[in-house]
Amino acid sequence: MAEKKRYEEENRSKLSRTSILEHNFDMFRIKIMDPEKYWKKSDIIGFGSFGKIFKCTNVEDDKLAAMKILNIDEDLALDQLLIELEIMNKSNHKNIVQFYDAFMHNDKIYIIMEYCALEVINCSFHKFTKYNYKADIWSLGITCIELAEKQPPNTSLKPKDAMKMIKNEKSPKLKEPNEWSEFFQDFIAQCLVKNPKVRPNASHLLQDLYYGW
Repeated sequence: MAEKKRYEEENRSKLSRTSILEHNFDMFRIKIMDPEKYWKKSDIIGFGSFGKIFKCTNVEDDKLAAMKILNIDEDLALDQLLIELEIMNKSNHKNIVQFYDAFMHNDKIYIIMEYCALEVINCSFHKFTKYNYKADIWSLGITCIELAEKQPPNTSLKPKDAMKMIKNEKSPKLKEPNEWSEFFQDFIAQCLVKNPKVRPNASHLLQDLYYGW
């Protein structure tokens, strides 16, 4: 009996939350339909206490976006969600994450917003200092270390801290250099020269490979 009562209470709570959203869907631009008719979900890119965030693309124009999925249950802070939707609806600025769509389907809320991964952010810094193929040479050096040691350098660090270390510390090296040839060590060192102007190009490295083997 207690189990049945708890189940009924949970359902009532879910129904009341759903009805609140249904009565406000015009105000908050919530569509009552399957979001995947418009947005195709793909890789998961984040998660929190209330739901998960996926990468998604628009089915008509392949526009990239982020899809936040929230379960409509007693743990969902409904008031906060409605406030968030209201703010996102009213916010329209180039420096603020853009709100695209909101859906309710199968007891879930889907919020579609601007995708803000590093590869799509238009940072003003990049307008003046664009990287070139020398960045790929650096990546080659890191890949060599990963192949040798089965993991890339600085894996114990958070991405932000690892980026700071790349900038402020010396270039990564093999942990056990004596286990590898001097040629291999030198090849990695050339790839990981900090100054891209001094870092060799692919032709130079291929020449070294030809004579090194």
